[in-house]
Amino acid sequence: MTYTSTNSIRKKTYFKIKTSTVRLFIIALFMLVLFSFTMILSAFANSNERLPSSDPSLEAVNRTGVVDASSKSTVKPGKTVYISPGETLWSIAERYAPDHMDKRAYIHELKKLNQMKSSSITVGQKLVLP
Repeated sequence: MTYTSTNSIRKKTYFKIKTSTVRLFIIALFMLVLFSFTMILSAFANSNERLPSSDPSLEAVNRTGVVDASSKSTVKPGKTVYISPGETLWSIAERYAPDHMDKRAYIHELKKLNQMKSSSITVGQKLVLP
């Protein structure tokens, strides 16, 4: 029969409580960092800001660089594509936009034609190209 002192039991219990508290704190900190990171990413992914254009002939973008919603569509609907892994709206605009058209204006037309509210696309998604 082994005999342990009350003091020894208290130390072991205190150590277990302290260890579990530290683990809980680390898990909570990790979750907070993960949540913050996803919020930052979603803010950039859904950004509606446009950069100012260096092309003065661009009609769909006004002087502040924001796409003018009142401008009429400059392109007609055409080909249909399905999104592949790694594709973005920008890569689609680079591949299919006419040479004279700004990529941002093409993306705006693409989103308007497909009734998209954000720039998020998924693999296999069907897009009608302007």
